Amino acid sequence: MDRRARLVLCGAFATVALATLALPAQPALHAPSVAAAGGEQEILECDIVGPGGDRADLRGIRFTVDRPFVAVELRMEGRSAGGYGFTALLRRSTGFTVPVEATVDVEVDLPVSRTTPYPVVRIDFPEAITVTGLETFTLKFVAVSGPDVLYFETAGIGSFPCPDVEETEENNVPNPTLRSDPAGFRVWGSPEGPFVGDVDCNGKMSAIDATLVLQLDAHLVTSLRCQQNADTNQDGRINAVDALRILHLVAGLIDTLEPPVVKVGSLSLDVGQQGSVEVSLLNIIPPGLCCWQIDVGYNPDVLSVVQCHALLTTVATVCIPVSEENAVRVAGASPVGLLGDLALAMITFDCIMAGSSPLTLDVEVVADATVGNPQPIDVEIRNGTITCT
Repeated sequence: MDRRARLVLCGAFATVALATLALPAQPALHAPSVAAAGGEQEILECDIVGPGGDRADLRGIRFTVDRPFVAVELRMEGRSAGGYGFTALLRRSTGFTVPVEATVDVEVDLPVSRTTPYPVVRIDFPEAITVTGLETFTLKFVAVSGPDVLYFETAGIGSFPCPDVEETEENNVPNPTLRSDPAGFRVWGSPEGPFVGDVDCNGKMSAIDATLVLQLDAHLVTSLRCQQNADTNQDGRINAVDALRILHLVAGLIDTLEPPVVKVGSLSLDVGQQGSVEVSLLNIIPPGLCCWQIDVGYNPDVLSVVQCHALLTTVATVCIPVSEENAVRVAGASPVGLLGDLALAMITFDCIMAGSSPLTLDVEVVADATVGNPQPIDVEIRNGTITCT
């Protein structure tokens, strides 16, 4: 994840368990407040008491924020008292099929509440989650363990009293159905404050930030209050390109100022077991992606390739093993620019021997869709690993 590559120019183109209690939902939203400890700010809140809860392993949560955050809270109850564990999966998406942004293992002792509000459970992320402009995230709970079923508190089916946060019916699809709101849900903002694009340090991003960047580039001002946030594409320069990116985001033409990323997943498997990893390109902004050629290297003593599926079926794509190079090649071309987070291919491996195999990305081509003259895209490379035991 820590290395960057300058890339050459493209040469070619369910079961529901709802605790139904007599207590009615009580909408009581109020303005975010500053947390008593650590200087964290409460940037999103669903301050209601719900009538009951839904199973944590069957549903999801979706929320939208405009500032970096370090933790979320929700209210949870176990059907039986005791110690419960689960893994929280955070995705930067409106659905549940893109790569996971952060993973948190949670262990908590819960009583049998039977009445709401349920006890508060806090999920702390290992590092602050960056946010550029207005971004949407989803939470899914997997690997739930404990003496009985685990629930999180909700406002009740069809009740949506809280803005910018919803409970979803499904937790495994790209466009989930809305079900309710998660009662007591909170998002805690980073105490570190300003973020990329916020050059005046007011906690927001707007056309004013773009104007200040242009003024700095034109030498009308000598510095910016938060100049460290001005280099939005991380190319070491502050210029009109950064201002344009800020305007694109403010206008909703792009979803993030994070740099483009090429990524392959990781797995842990048993010997003789098969598993699949996704190759993806993230954070692609206008003019979009025109073409790519990426090899995924692996250790043939540990892994064998079972199959590879190209996922972008509306454009020209291939995904083929290159056995003489111990790699799988993912390539494609599009006549129009592709934007956002793009799942390129799904590669299935078979663990043939105990050991660990790095999945090493060798990026030959990633270029944008500039008409008549595609330009190389700088991407951050995030390699993966498959461990066979």
